[in-house]
Order: sequence, then C-alpha cells, then structure tokens
Amino acid sequence: RVGSVQSTNSYVPGRQLSSQQEQLIKEIQNLVMLAMFYLTRLSHSRQEEAAVCGVIPYLMDNIAARTPSKTFALQILTDFAHTSDTTRDQLSRNEALDFYLDLLVSQDTFWEEKAFISLGAWLSHATPEVERAMLRPRSLQRLVALFQSAQSNHFENYVKELLVMLTRSHKLSEALGRSGLFMAELVARLSFPKAEVRINLLKILKIIADHQDDLEHLILDYNLFPVLNALCEDKSRVLVVEIANQLLEEWQAALGFGLDDPA
Repeated sequence: RVGSVQSTNSYVPGRQLSSQQEQLIKEIQNLVMLAMFYLTRLSHSRQEEAAVCGVIPYLMDNIAARTPSKTFALQILTDFAHTSDTTRDQLSRNEALDFYLDLLVSQDTFWEEKAFISLGAWLSHATPEVERAMLRPRSLQRLVALFQSAQSNHFENYVKELLVMLTRSHKLSEALGRSGLFMAELVARLSFPKAEVRINLLKILKIIADHQDDLEHLILDYNLFPVLNALCEDKSRVLVVEIANQLLEEWQAALGFGLDDPA
C-alpha cells in the first residue's frame, strides 16, 4: 500500500541492544528484509521509492554482516542498477559501485554474475561515472580475475555482457587490451567448445584490436595470425570461420600484407 516502503525502512536501522533483545531484533530485521524484497521485487517504482527512502546503506550493512537475509538484500541491491536514473544516483551516493566491484571476487559465482550484469546495466546509463570506476587498477584486476576463473555457463554470460560493455566503452577495451593476463586468457578461451562463445570472443578481440595504437604489436605478442588460422580450419563452425577470416583479411591489409603472404 502507499507508504509501505518508507514505513518498512524506518524499522531497518540497528542500534545498540541488550543481549536479551538481540536475537528477537535480528529475527524482526530478517522479516523486514524479506518484506522489503517482496515489496520491491517486481516494481520499479517501489525500488526507486525504497532507494530514495534510504534503504541502500542498510542493504549493504546486511550483506556485510552475513545475516540470514543477506540473499534478499543482495537481490534488491543488484536490481537497483536496472531501475532508474534516480535509483542509480542513490547507488552512486552510497558508493555502491565499489560494492558491486567487490562482489566480482566474492567467491560466489551467482552473485559475481549478478554484480557483473548490474555493472553493465549501470554502464549503459551512466557511462563516464562507471567507466572511471572500472578503469581503476584494482577494478581491472577484479574484471580480469573474474574472466580467468569463470567456468561453463557463467563464462558464456560474462562474455555476452563484456561484449556489450566494450561496445559502450572504448576506454575499457583499450585498458583490457593492455592487460597481458586478460589477453592471454582471451586467446586461450577461443578454443571454448560452443560456437556462440567463440563468435563473441572474436568480436571482443576485434573491438580491442580496433582501439589499440599498435596493432602489429598486439598481433605478434599473442600470436594471433596462427590462432585465427587454426580457427579457420574447423569448417563445421561456419560463422566462427567467417569472422576469423574477416579479421585475418582486415589485419593483413592494415599491416600491408598480401592475403597470400604467410602470416
């Protein structure tokens, strides 16, 4: 009902309690967080209202304290990046960008993925602010670590989201292209079994190459011509072969090679 979110928020803050009260208050706070989750889960207007009413610091405290309702707090907090400019402004005021970036190395693959997707959504609406945060050395280390450690379906989802991020942020593509750890992992992952993932990785490789000052250096450092030629040998993956051939032709032309010259 009207005012429910604001009323619920007023019960969230903690205070110094006697030992006799502590357990009861924790149970009440867990119930309040559960109520907040269901009040906001499917309503962007309620999510915005909750953010404006000041729920974000309490969500972050709840998560940091590892309470039983941590999962609900995480879901609310990561949803906020998708909600509205007002909600994202509240996230920014409460330094939630750093919180999201820390989640990338939380050792919980579900929340790492949620945080990564939320960062992508935030980047699409507030590119300069999020870009600056993601370009910090510590943030880049987290992005690279996530890319290196991701497995199976999680890796597929990261690749899709990273492709969108790099399309929006040329500065991020430049920074990742200068990371030896990221580039080595990107090249190694081109052997991923699924064709769709290989295609997206090749697209990422093209974006990175397009924004590097020294294309020849990039190609030679990571042995890219032999890698792409190897991909072209698997004729069963038509789109992979097509994109790999396009890159070969484009880069050979850029470097002044004839298409029949040995790479």
